[in-house]
Amino acid sequence: MSNEHSASQPTVADVNHQYSKSFDFERAVSRYLEAHVVEGISYFSFLRPLSEVAIAHRFARQAAYLPVFMSCNTAFRQAPERRSTNWCCDCPKCRFVFLALAPFIDKPRLVATFGRDMLDDPTQIDGFAELCGLRAHKPFECVGEIEESATTLRHLQEMAAWRDTAVVRALASQVAAGDFTALFALRGPHMVPERYLAMLDACA
Repeated sequence: MSNEHSASQPTVADVNHQYSKSFDFERAVSRYLEAHVVEGISYFSFLRPLSEVAIAHRFARQAAYLPVFMSCNTAFRQAPERRSTNWCCDCPKCRFVFLALAPFIDKPRLVATFGRDMLDDPTQIDGFAELCGLRAHKPFECVGEIEESATTLRHLQEMAAWRDTAVVRALASQVAAGDFTALFALRGPHMVPERYLAMLDACA
């Protein structure tokens, strides 16, 4: 599977809207398969030791995919006539993916990928504030942890391309100064076999 570390984090209190992507669920399924289906099956998530930002860092080097990938739920609506063919640029997923890629992709290229500069749009400030834990709760969406959003936003304050954008100017001073480099360390708990961990290291 390809579920990242943040998929285990509750959204509000102890409620995790993506429980089926969590480490607890992964471990339970693995034990069930071993006990009741067949021995020797390893069920695990290859990306579990990685933060979303660490994944974005790896993905940013795959330049050929930038024009064609999408992680916006409007593209997957049940009614075909309501599906979007591009980033909506007005939802938590669009905001988080833009934020996570911003440190690693040239600003003009990232803006071209999404169709607008989401960090220089004052109407987006409240949405980014939610991601960074400055509002009542984290959005009920598959987005990264509050700490990594806040740490990344604070890091953008140090980058000439982003420091003067509306969102960074409005919010960076309100979030705690986390350690940006710590977002790239492998995290536990996870069930990734040693040989696969070596593959993660190779593409770091």
